[in-house]
Amino acid sequence: MENLASEFHSQQSDSDSQNLIQLKPISLLPPQYQRVFSEFTYFNAVQSNFVETLLETDQSVVVSAPTGSGKTVLFEMAILKLLLDVDNGVYLIYQSVVVSAPTGSGKTVLFEMAILKLLLDVDNGVYDTIHDIKAVYISPLKSLCSEKYNVWKTKFVEAGGHQLRIAEITGDTVDQ
Repeated sequence: MENLASEFHSQQSDSDSQNLIQLKPISLLPPQYQRVFSEFTYFNAVQSNFVETLLETDQSVVVSAPTGSGKTVLFEMAILKLLLDVDNGVYLIYQSVVVSAPTGSGKTVLFEMAILKLLLDVDNGVYDTIHDIKAVYISPLKSLCSEKYNVWKTKFVEAGGHQLRIAEITGDTVDQ
């Protein structure tokens, strides 16, 4: 009976090890992007499942997983894919985009990436001038609009050196 139990355990261990996900090391990423994930050396199991899909294809990905499972890192990998595409000379031309998602899900980062994409397009001659493009940020809170106005003024105008016109328009705005 002991032999049978030990044989069963041995077979179960073999099949379990075949079903385990191989964790992907951060070192798979190009060196200039490894620092984004410098707090760990391997992606977790959820993240490891998506490394190839996110970094090597243009497939859309929807992930529904519990809090703490690594979804934010997957989003960061998707950002890296966009940066890798830019590094490789792949420029996508986008039309209008509307994002509706819960608070804290990353909508503002997407907006900032879209602004950076537009600036790259101007630099690469897709648009004749910076004045050919527009980006509109809408928030239900005046205080949030004011905060974003001040942050983006610093990020995109003062720090970026581009001649962007950034305006804050609310229900109280008289002349802009």
